[in-house]
Amino acid sequence: MTIKLGEVALSPGKYQAYTYRFTNLEDGKQYVGYHVGSTVDKYKHSSTSKEFKEAFSNPESDFQLDILGYGTKERMLQLEYETLTASDARNNPLFYNKTNGQQQYATIDLNKVKDLIKQIDDGRYPKVLEDIQDHVDMPYFQVRFEHDDKHQKEITQAVDLADGDTINCFGDGNGLRVIIFEGRSKDGQPLRVDGNHSVFGAARSSHCTKIAVIRIPYEVNKTLNDAEMRSFSNILNPRPLVRRKETDVKTGIKFVKDCYEINGIPHEAQSNVDALKAMGFAGSQYKGKINDIITKARDLSIKDEGDGTGRIWVNYKANPHKGVVDAAVARYNGKQGWCAMKCSSAYYRLDRAMEEIYKANKVLEDGDQPVTNCRVYLFHPDPSTRDKWRKTDGPYWKSIEDLTVSKNVLIEVKEMQEWQEDD
Repeated sequence: MTIKLGEVALSPGKYQAYTYRFTNLEDGKQYVGYHVGSTVDKYKHSSTSKEFKEAFSNPESDFQLDILGYGTKERMLQLEYETLTASDARNNPLFYNKTNGQQQYATIDLNKVKDLIKQIDDGRYPKVLEDIQDHVDMPYFQVRFEHDDKHQKEITQAVDLADGDTINCFGDGNGLRVIIFEGRSKDGQPLRVDGNHSVFGAARSSHCTKIAVIRIPYEVNKTLNDAEMRSFSNILNPRPLVRRKETDVKTGIKFVKDCYEINGIPHEAQSNVDALKAMGFAGSQYKGKINDIITKARDLSIKDEGDGTGRIWVNYKANPHKGVVDAAVARYNGKQGWCAMKCSSAYYRLDRAMEEIYKANKVLEDGDQPVTNCRVYLFHPDPSTRDKWRKTDGPYWKSIEDLTVSKNVLIEVKEMQEWQEDD
C-alpha cells in the first residue's frame, strides 16, 4: 500500500491534534478521522471499518492523505464532525466512516445567515412605517460592546434636519431601518435584532413619529441559533451606509466572548474567524486584527472564569491595587546597593533596568554604596501577556542578560501576584 500526500493545511507550529482524510485512489472512498499527536509520529488511523482496514492493508492499494486542520482536541473533533456531517458520511457509500462523529459545540452556519440578509436586502420582507414609541421599550438583542451616545446624537440631528423623515434622513432613500425577529424574546414577544441606535436616536428627535421596520416571521428566524443570530446582527453593520455604525473592535471582542460563554464555541473556532471576516475584520486565528480580537476575548473570559472560582485578576492600574507596585519600588529603592522599577511584562526591556542603575548612581551622595543591582517589579496586564512573558519574552531577555551584563550586576525580576482571592 502506498500513501500519496495531498493537501496539507498550514501548520501553526504548535498543536494538540489534527484532522485527516484518507482517500482510496481506486474508488474515491474516504475515511475522515482525528489524532491527538503529531503528523510525524507513527499513527496511521483508528478506523473500526473492516472494509477500510482491508483496503488499507492491501499492498496493491493507493491512498491519498490530506491534513484538514490543526488545533486542540476539541476543535479537531468538531472539524471531523463538520466534515463528515457535510456529506452525511454514515449514510454515504463514498465513506468508510460508520458515524458522522460527535459535535463538540454549536456551530455558526454563515451561509444561512448571509442568505437571510440577502433576502432582506432583496425586499422579500416588507418594510413598514411604524410608531417610533412602540419600539423604544421593545426587548432588543445587544451585540455591541456598548451604546454609542455620539452615534445616537448624529441620528437625532439628522432626523431633526429632515423634519422627522426617517426614510431619507441621510440622503434620498438612505435612512433608518429596524429589523425585528418575531417571537424571539424570552417571553415569546418580538425581539429587535438590528437598529438599536436608530430607535434610540430617532426617538430623541422632536419631529420623529415613524420609523421603517422589517419583521422576520418566527418560522423563518427560528432556524438561526443564538450564535447565528449574533452573527446576523453584526454582519448587517459593516455595510458602508452613513446612517449605520460599523462593527468596532470592542464589539468583535464581545461577539467572540459571548459565543464562548453563552454557546460554548471556542474562542479560536473557525466559525468565529469566518464571522469576524464577514464583519469586515482582516487576518486569521494567528495574525492580524482577528487574532487580536480572539486573544483579547480569551483574556476577558479567563478573568471572568477566575471570578467564578473565587479569584479576581489583579489590575494594578485601578483601585484597590493602584499604587501597590509604586510602594514596593519605593521600599526597595532604600536598600544599599539597590534600585527598583516597575514594568509591565508587555514592555520589559533589559536596557531600562540598566538605565535605572545608571540613574541611581548619578545621584549617590558621599558614603553611599554604589548601585549594582536592580529589582524589577513586573506586573501582567492580562493572561496572554503573562503566558508570552513566561514562554518567550522572559527567557529571551534572560539569555541576553547572561551574555552581556557584568557578573557584578544583578537584574532581579519579581513577578507581582496576578490573582487575588475574592473575599
